[in-house]
Amino acid sequence: MPRLIAGLLAATVLSIAAQDMDEWTDDFSAYAQGSAGAPNWDADPLVWAVDNGALHAQWPENSFAFSTRPFLYSEITVETTLTVLATQGTGWKVAAVALHQDEKNFWHLALVERPDGEGKGHYIELCESRDGKWLSQMTLKSTAEENAAGTWECNHPYRLRLALAPYGIEGTVTELDGTPVRRIAYSFSDAAVKTGRPALRVSSIDATFDDVRTYGNEATRVPLPEATAAAFPEYAVAGSGVKASTAATGFFRVEADGERWWAVDPRGERFYAVGTDHVNYNVHWCQKLGYAPYNRSAAAKYGSVGVWADVAAGRLKSWGFNLLGANNLPEVRYKGMAHTLFLSFGANFSNHSALVAKVHWTGFPNVFDPKWDAYCRSLARKTCQPNRQDPWLFGYFLDNELEWYGKGDGDAGIFIETMKLAPDHTGKLALVEFLRNRHGTIEEFNRVWGRQAVAWEDVPLLKELPAVTDEARQAQEAFLALVADRYFAATAQAIRETDPNHLIIGSRFAGNAPTWAWAACAKYCDVVTFNNYPWIDLESADMVEVQTTFEKYFDLVRKPMMITEWSFPALDAGLPCKGGAGMRVDTQTQKTRCCELMQHLLFRLPFMVGSDYFMWADEPAQGISDTFPEDSNYGLVNVNDEAYVELTSMFTKLNPLACRVHAGELDVYDLQLPAAPGASGNLDDIEEIKTAPWPDAAGIAARWPVRVRNPGSADIAGIPVLLDVPAGELRELFRKGPAFAATTDPIDAMAAWRGRDPLVLLFPQLPAGADIRGFLYPPSADLPPAAKVGPGVIFERPNETDFRIDNGLLRLEHDGRSGNCADRIFVGGMLLGSYNPLLWQAPAEDQWTGATKLESVEFSMAVSCLQVDIVTSGGPDAKTITAVDDKGQQAAPAVRATRFLVAHRLTFWPRSPCFAARLLWIRNADTAQPLTLKGYYFYLPSSIGGSAKGDQTDAPPVPNYYRSGRVGFWHDAKAGGRYGCVSASRDVKIQFWLDGGGGQHPDACVKLEPPRVLQPGETYTPETTSDVLIFGASDKTGRPESWDTLEPALTAWSRLAVQTGTVQRHAGAP
Repeated sequence: MPRLIAGLLAATVLSIAAQDMDEWTDDFSAYAQGSAGAPNWDADPLVWAVDNGALHAQWPENSFAFSTRPFLYSEITVETTLTVLATQGTGWKVAAVALHQDEKNFWHLALVERPDGEGKGHYIELCESRDGKWLSQMTLKSTAEENAAGTWECNHPYRLRLALAPYGIEGTVTELDGTPVRRIAYSFSDAAVKTGRPALRVSSIDATFDDVRTYGNEATRVPLPEATAAAFPEYAVAGSGVKASTAATGFFRVEADGERWWAVDPRGERFYAVGTDHVNYNVHWCQKLGYAPYNRSAAAKYGSVGVWADVAAGRLKSWGFNLLGANNLPEVRYKGMAHTLFLSFGANFSNHSALVAKVHWTGFPNVFDPKWDAYCRSLARKTCQPNRQDPWLFGYFLDNELEWYGKGDGDAGIFIETMKLAPDHTGKLALVEFLRNRHGTIEEFNRVWGRQAVAWEDVPLLKELPAVTDEARQAQEAFLALVADRYFAATAQAIRETDPNHLIIGSRFAGNAPTWAWAACAKYCDVVTFNNYPWIDLESADMVEVQTTFEKYFDLVRKPMMITEWSFPALDAGLPCKGGAGMRVDTQTQKTRCCELMQHLLFRLPFMVGSDYFMWADEPAQGISDTFPEDSNYGLVNVNDEAYVELTSMFTKLNPLACRVHAGELDVYDLQLPAAPGASGNLDDIEEIKTAPWPDAAGIAARWPVRVRNPGSADIAGIPVLLDVPAGELRELFRKGPAFAATTDPIDAMAAWRGRDPLVLLFPQLPAGADIRGFLYPPSADLPPAAKVGPGVIFERPNETDFRIDNGLLRLEHDGRSGNCADRIFVGGMLLGSYNPLLWQAPAEDQWTGATKLESVEFSMAVSCLQVDIVTSGGPDAKTITAVDDKGQQAAPAVRATRFLVAHRLTFWPRSPCFAARLLWIRNADTAQPLTLKGYYFYLPSSIGGSAKGDQTDAPPVPNYYRSGRVGFWHDAKAGGRYGCVSASRDVKIQFWLDGGGGQHPDACVKLEPPRVLQPGETYTPETTSDVLIFGASDKTGRPESWDTLEPALTAWSRLAVQTGTVQRHAGAP
């Protein structure tokens, strides 16, 4: 029988030859070096490349190269010369010639290497995948099995021949001279794959293919199914019922109506995308468990993915969702919700060629690699062509959270990483060519960049190129703009060439991106997308900070926007919530409130067209993996597939109103916002401010309107309002000390200022609910005297290095031998801790570097108040903190920290357990190395009662805890003391925590986004001031520093509503 089948196959070949034979050959000599064989081959350019007249493939995963002839044959023979050069990895390795019907149905004749654990033995196989089941040929009758022990060797060429006939298939492997190595054949005695098109295949093998020859019977060929447009279900997502201004197109699009942007659905109705991410039966894999807990629960509950998909879709629709966001499972599509697709152009290409190396995150692709454009086109064809007629498809995500800032080096991060590349790297060469074209001569290059290169050939050898001049920084930004343009141009064009019907919905920036990245995204994408996990003040429900941030982003793009990740993990879900983004809250009730405020804001912003909540199901308590240890409560459902009822009930009410809220019908949903204390609006428009009489005081030419509201539930005593005096004549008029007079009930207040901000406005008491309006005047003997606040603050300098500050309750000491702003701080006689002006640098990694040397101290008195300016320095000699692991261990710094100077201003007033601190400036004191500044800290290590032992934080050990946003402190229950800080500034984020090794992290941080890169000698001055109150407290009651009265006062102070108006000038003044 084997000989009979062989004869029949040989007769088939003769029959084809005698009839109309469709024959073609390819020796790969006609292609450009490095091409992927287009137009005759459809191959991934990352895997396949013509090299010296052969098609070379190298890939750690599975990849096919297909003949582009658009036919399937039932009678065909394909043969090639195959040489395996090397094997990769430890699993199965395969190089093959194939006949391919679709991804689930094909035959291959392969040279195979067993996994390392099975001895890495070599053998030859003829195998079938039918309906996705591998080794399906085992149900067929074997008709030839010659030389079963036949094997193969690396770096040795073999001729592989695969012949398909209506009644069977045969594979032969021979030496190039025809000597048989292996022959295998099957008759189609059972169901089998009986059609195919020629293909080549590799998996974990480095191999070359050459001299391909195919010949098939034209009478047996049929068009490829892919050439026929796929049939999609009729679009059936619930609509808004409101027609857009232009006609329906059958696909999603966006339009502006003059006031706001809208998505428009395939029927031509206004649409607001309300989605959630990771609606997937298989989420989330847990490395420690070896399985996905949610998947295991869902499988036990539903029995199959199909049943699960029906239930999941029904639940989501009942909760008001209409879009499946990132990583949705195909089985849940076409069930009443639109969906998105991911291409991951850049993240995938970064595995092959990167400007920013892909280590634990996404990297950034080498957009100058010769394969970049071809790869984008190839990936777009595979993903977009089958979906180009799908009316349910909302749009394509290009990527997720690419490393636009490099490895944390600010806007210049990609430039810095590109300079680190090898001299012959195509990205490095492109950068050098860009500089050469921009500067022309090497002399001009040296002038702009401060270098001493002899010739252009020297420039690729450089590993760093700091932008030391404005011209250099402009050149740097121009190159980065080119990088962004090449990324978005190639990806968008690749999609539009294949699928002009669907939206391109951005690359999901991670919170923020450099300005040039926003601009390029807006240029090429239909919708600009970003992920964002904001901090929300639950008590006030104030969303102004979040809204302002998003409005700033919109001003950069002027295109419709969509937020594609946001969430607020709650600690009562029973998960650690230590990994991943987002503000942590205590309860599901608080989480629901945060989500309600956020979703409503996103609905009403006129430039938003969609919101994707993160996400469908919770993460495993054990974390996802060592490199991605997320373990948080993000889900609409938990790992047991149980819904969080409070959250989903709120979404059920709010989500269906998305289009109405977006249209401006804000009254259709009651957010139940707390009443604002007193009148709102512009202070200058308040009648009593506009018409207030001037005092009968000679020489008063101007005054400054001030309004202070205490919306809290506690009185504030002994803590001042801190104001910055506006530039202009007022600063000169106030220099001898301002005076305050209220227009409301007479209220005494001390105003202290001597030309240095902040101005201290100290009320003996600010009652809960108080709304005080008045004016600050230049000093005059005719004005009411200031309130009596007791003796002033004492400043002592026993020698040139030491100093002491005492306000009658709080004492600060410095021995002059450290870079601290204070070596010791006492309140009520109890030692609390120290205070250091720590910087967050990123020379090559995140580093937190403290100051080590006191440089200068200057003081100024105003009335009873004291201001002290302290300049300290730090740098390579400082103890540098790097990222800590879960055991509190730190890696040694990879590079030295940059030397710096930093200035803080401390403000003291009498008889208070707290004082104010602010940053004045930071200067790069290095002579050569840039300072990449990511933020700065008011760093408060504790030693309450004389020792740090027993000093704990009352906050749970999680990041971004909601109560830690404005206040943080250490507490020693045995000593009965507390030490910490509070801020009213939204820019200051406060979190005190202990790492796994017990190390203190008193983080009161202002994060700079984007990071600032300071060249040697350059100074950073904050655009806005951020005052921090540093305090000490006692657990004992009945004292000025008692925690039971100080804590509510500090909380109320952090929420003070302070307004200042326009300086008024007295018309009758001389």
